[in-house]
Amino acid sequence: MAAPFKYNYAIVSRIPDSFKKQHPDVDLEHARADLEKYVDLLRRLGIDVLELPADEKHPECVNVDDTAVVINGTALMCCPPERQGEVNVIRQTLRRELGLKIVEIQNPSKVALEGGDVLFTGKEIIVALSQQTNEAGAQAVASAFPEYATTPVKIPNGYHLKDLVCMAGRDIMIHGSSRTVEDIMRQIRIHASFGYSTIALEDDHASNGLYCNGTLVHLSDKQMSGKSFGTLENKIDFPRQALDMESLLKGESCLTRVAMLVGKAKYPKKIVSTLD
Repeated sequence: MAAPFKYNYAIVSRIPDSFKKQHPDVDLEHARADLEKYVDLLRRLGIDVLELPADEKHPECVNVDDTAVVINGTALMCCPPERQGEVNVIRQTLRRELGLKIVEIQNPSKVALEGGDVLFTGKEIIVALSQQTNEAGAQAVASAFPEYATTPVKIPNGYHLKDLVCMAGRDIMIHGSSRTVEDIMRQIRIHASFGYSTIALEDDHASNGLYCNGTLVHLSDKQMSGKSFGTLENKIDFPRQALDMESLLKGESCLTRVAMLVGKAKYPKKIVSTLD
């Protein structure tokens, strides 16, 4: 098995013009600049970035993490409604460019699953039962990754699990402080197979972070309260990188949704980022 949270590759997608039709408040020029900063940071963390062209037929293509769950060289293809065109592109990219093992969902008409509802802790998998993911989806995750225990938790409609709870380090979770998140954390504490240290932030959205290659990537102090930012400064004693994603986040994207991180691939091709 690959070392948890050690990533060699990332898949991102350019932002199509049609994204603004879905999210009128987004300034496309600034959102694309946000994505460029994000890619640059991933590259500085030692990650080769594979960039996909914008898909005008699929406005949400920038949210690549919705389309698959990737753990230890295996990719379980998800089934977000009306986004199978995106899933097909990601499937071919993972198979042909990175040589990953592809697992397909059986009986897709009965299964709902999006990658944003799947949190890999390094020891087990937590799956949210939500508007996007049902029990059959959680069972599909358990079947695809039998080496890990899979724990379902319930979350309200309108959220993805990783919008509210993320890994901030090895055995460390960050989460918000609302009643909604407190209920999710209560379920995790009761049902998870392992225990974790937790860091509660004042803002729910501030808890969407990305722990990769020994560094916690989180939002800048412009996008969270001073109390939340101070908590991260005080509690995290390993490298951190703050990233300003204000424009892109207006489109309901987040740090975890706009990149699909992949550990060591079996047959990788030479990957060069051309994002500019």
